[in-house]
Amino acid sequence: KIDHVFDLNDTNINLKQQIGMHLIYCLTFDPSKDITAWMKALKSDPQVVYAEPDHYYYADLVPDDPLYPEQWGLKNTGQAQPYGGGLDVGTPGADINAEPAWDIQTGSGSVTVAILDEGVDLSHPEFAGRLLPGYDFVDVDNDPSPVGDGAHGTACAGIAAAANDGVGTVGVAWNVMILPVRVLGPSGGTWLQVSNGITFAGDEGAHVISMSLGGTGFSSTVETAVNYAYALDAVILASAGNNNSNNGTTPYYPCGYTNCISVGALSPCNDRKTPSTCDGEFWWGSNYGGGLDFMAPGTRIYTTDISGVAGYTPTNYTTTFNGTSSACPFAAGIAALLRSEDPSLTNAEIRTIMQASCTDLGATGYDDDTGYGRLDAYQALLEAGGSVYGNEFTIQNLGNLDLSVNSITSGAAWLSSSGYPATPFTITPGGGQMVTVEVNWPLLGGVQSTSTITVISDDPDEPSVEITVTAIPSDLPDLIVEDPSI
Repeated sequence: KIDHVFDLNDTNINLKQQIGMHLIYCLTFDPSKDITAWMKALKSDPQVVYAEPDHYYYADLVPDDPLYPEQWGLKNTGQAQPYGGGLDVGTPGADINAEPAWDIQTGSGSVTVAILDEGVDLSHPEFAGRLLPGYDFVDVDNDPSPVGDGAHGTACAGIAAAANDGVGTVGVAWNVMILPVRVLGPSGGTWLQVSNGITFAGDEGAHVISMSLGGTGFSSTVETAVNYAYALDAVILASAGNNNSNNGTTPYYPCGYTNCISVGALSPCNDRKTPSTCDGEFWWGSNYGGGLDFMAPGTRIYTTDISGVAGYTPTNYTTTFNGTSSACPFAAGIAALLRSEDPSLTNAEIRTIMQASCTDLGATGYDDDTGYGRLDAYQALLEAGGSVYGNEFTIQNLGNLDLSVNSITSGAAWLSSSGYPATPFTITPGGGQMVTVEVNWPLLGGVQSTSTITVISDDPDEPSVEITVTAIPSDLPDLIVEDPSI
């Protein structure tokens, strides 16, 4: 079925025709058909100026959970409360850029994040309806609940995946499933327990495995388990450690294994967490080096606690969770968003996307202190969608003679255009040609930038026309084209 998109009544009919609205059609077809094949066929037809699917717009998503305004790791407004009291601290914008990411993806119920830790509170309302049957490798039973005050795993699960339910806090990936695997007891966990937990998570189909644990001993058994889960295409992440030491000098595991992502901790003031950073937690610092991948928020974190009086506090939430233990589930949540957005992405591709989309910190490019930089959920999702986000402008021929377009060029490396015939091409009188504007977001480095696209034609009055394009990495709209029609 083919219909005109716009109502072509007599109201402003001349303007509608001038803009070309009478030439835009809606094609409705059987939903069982392959839309990708249809799009390719339409775009290859020289009579078709452009073809695009009918997507949705949605209201901008911001959680209504009451503690969300305090979660600087998701949106940093300088609101972090330092240890010992005093004025709030933080660098606004030094966060994982979650809000625009949630307009793209909030997590899919078909994606599973395994939390290998002290267990997860199975009765916590933030996880209701999203907990899969797990296992306890410490007590060797089917109940992966925490024991005593062992709230560490519950806190990690909340960072990665607490619900957007109008209560308490919110996690990075609201809607994913959670696989609780208890591998740590009050005295820690053995290599065998951790290895069995990793293998179990892989066998259960976990897409992401988050491990906020580690030590300085190398284990071939644990590495074998990591390699096994990796071969099953799991994204495996672990905390870099909290000794303020160089993992390149004193290796730390499991983050140090080749197939495991190493996550360091960021302070609210946009630097590697050290004993002297603005948060005031003087007794620890994030490890660095040794193949560190990137940084995520790691101190003064609001997240879930064991329900009731057990755990860190007598409430269901804690306000001061810290360590690279908190950084790791932030990264795991972003990995889960990527898996939700594009299930075809491999674990290696997700690691590369997360690295490439980071906001650079410290020395230019990769450095031992901060790895590839601060994780950016929004940029990662854009990268997963092909590294570009498009907008368009239309070249119209309002004259009585053919218009020859000789060239279309961009003024910056991050800016390009596509969707039109090879230049030179001709636009007949009354016709138009859509041009798609594309931005390579990682090249912007998180900085708002403006450049131009120049159209050269044989128009005697305006042989050269410049289109100003502004790219805004963090706020919607993301791409502003000065003149949508020329």
